[in-house]
Amino acid sequence: MADIYHQLPRPETQYYDWPRAAERTIRALSDSDGCGRMIRKQYYLNAYVDATQKPPESMVQLAILVPLWEYQRWVEQVVPLVERLQKNLPTFYNAKQQTLMRWLPAGTFIEDKESRSEEQDPDKIDSWYLLHTLMNLGRLATQGNTQAKELLVDSLEFVIKAAHHFTYDWPVFYNVGTLEVVKAETDSGKGGELDVAGLYTHVMIQAYEFTREQRYLDEAIASAERLRGKGFELLYQSNITIMSALTLAKLWKITGNRLYFDQSRLGVANVIARLWIWDCQFGFGQKRSTFMGVAPLRDAPYLAAYEEGEIVATMVNYLREVGRDVPVSIRMFFSEYMKYLLHRGRYYFPAELAPDSVCQSPKEGRIIQDLPIPLEDMPTGWKQAGAVGQEVYGGALAYILATYAYKRFDHVPVLIYCDYPIYQAEYQITGKDSGYAVLRLSGTADYTCNLRLVAKGRQLPNVQLLDEDDNTKAPFKPREQDKQHQEYVVKGHLRLRIEWTKKS
Repeated sequence: MADIYHQLPRPETQYYDWPRAAERTIRALSDSDGCGRMIRKQYYLNAYVDATQKPPESMVQLAILVPLWEYQRWVEQVVPLVERLQKNLPTFYNAKQQTLMRWLPAGTFIEDKESRSEEQDPDKIDSWYLLHTLMNLGRLATQGNTQAKELLVDSLEFVIKAAHHFTYDWPVFYNVGTLEVVKAETDSGKGGELDVAGLYTHVMIQAYEFTREQRYLDEAIASAERLRGKGFELLYQSNITIMSALTLAKLWKITGNRLYFDQSRLGVANVIARLWIWDCQFGFGQKRSTFMGVAPLRDAPYLAAYEEGEIVATMVNYLREVGRDVPVSIRMFFSEYMKYLLHRGRYYFPAELAPDSVCQSPKEGRIIQDLPIPLEDMPTGWKQAGAVGQEVYGGALAYILATYAYKRFDHVPVLIYCDYPIYQAEYQITGKDSGYAVLRLSGTADYTCNLRLVAKGRQLPNVQLLDEDDNTKAPFKPREQDKQHQEYVVKGHLRLRIEWTKKS
């Protein structure tokens, strides 16, 4: 596929101001009546805009909260929504079942029972939902959140019991009280949620890193064994599969067993095999882009904001975790994926689309055209976007992209944007008004990326960009510039140096 990709026409990309989009989205998540509601003095996010017929969901709160915690650290200021969402997490814990629940306990479904979908049952849980929720609690716990760590630890015995009951082959739905399988397979003969064994491995490795108890590492290994032999049928949900690939790479490093690295690459291959390496320039697709997207499910005919946000963040962390052992083709695809998501991610916002290309009768809630919350679904050009709904829990996309694509440092007067992942970034202050930063880019020398230097204040200082390994020390010439920014086109996999001095 890497050889084929090199021969294909690839659309031009345009810069989009993701930090500004992040600010707008966070305001909407915090203040819009369509995004959230108060229940018993706690604030909960809806899954979709104006969709209040179902109880709040634990996964939705954490899908917004965890990357928002990381964004808060990146932007270096308190985001009040973080504390509001943290406060609601304990309300999802069911002491009788000794686990977090998908739906808020004691919540009600407003629809008639006959009209409910198969997932709308307080005792029914989707295998990936619970493990995704626990994984996100683990991510909060690693950043020092003691409440999240307690909720995770208090739920571990239940999820281990469930894993043993299912012998690490997770069904689609099961009863949380009895562990009775409610729906065993995605389709006849396809098995259950095959990649969820990798997500369980992820949670067990988190538990092992917290406690250093061998029991959790043994669980991770036993579950990883269940991923063998799945081939290109492994992928049930693309973000779960890439998370599984990341955790298998970690398991390889912990154990030294090369098998897990090979399994990790298979997980990556499942995702790359489903890349849309074409742009649907027909119908509504003429005014939006889907190039280099990854569908959320193995048979989904659309792209989805929530999954794509998690995918790009996991890909960047995979590159950092595996380092020099990442095969060149994977490094290239991950870098190109990020570049094009930063370009086309804007089209998830309905305000960026022509009104006639947006569905006005979605399955969930309603569409508010000027609300900066992404649509869940971006199909090919023959269909309108947003048929599923305006996805509140996909709202993390904007600040995930801001956090991962922009580097900011204290005392450095420029914000550094790159649409390829940055492996490493460090800076040095050399004088009162001068200094330099050194960056290592991902990607390969066969492709280019865009790097933009943005002024933190009213104007850029005197600044220049150089190839750190070029002995001539000739600076790059910007493709465009004004008093607020300079933009460059550079090859991938370079080590770059940014030097600045204050303008006299």
